[in-house]
Amino acid sequence: MQVRQTISTEVTVVRAGPHHDSQVTALIDAGNSLSCTAETAVPGIRISRERLAEIYGADGHPVRDVRGEANVQIRFRNSERIFTVPMQVANTNIPFTLGRDFLAKHGVSINFAASELLFPPAGGHPAATVRIRTSGASDHDDQLDG
Repeated sequence: MQVRQTISTEVTVVRAGPHHDSQVTALIDAGNSLSCTAETAVPGIRISRERLAEIYGADGHPVRDVRGEANVQIRFRNSERIFTVPMQVANTNIPFTLGRDFLAKHGVSINFAASELLFPPAGGHPAATVRIRTSGASDHDDQLDG
């Protein structure tokens, strides 16, 4: 039995200037090599058209209308640590995805048993955990296919 499981958590998009900080639900997708956001999730963000990437949706089809890359600052709930995340900005129906690029750069591990992201200590910040939500899990998650 195969069931697709999604992982998500709440993040704050940290904004300077006339835009206010905003809460978004971030999909955590280790199968996606690049982090991506819809322009509607970060209105007014400065987009660089110098680094356009070809990105694909979960269905394997290319995402059309990639607008460029933006550096988005985020903070996880109950944390003061701010991360700057290079994200592809595209016309997509998934508003905010943290991909394998973010997870690898920051050494993030996913602990499914505890429903947490694990961040190692870095830059004077202690190790931290962030609660995640999972959905689509099978009743047979504890059994291996084979």
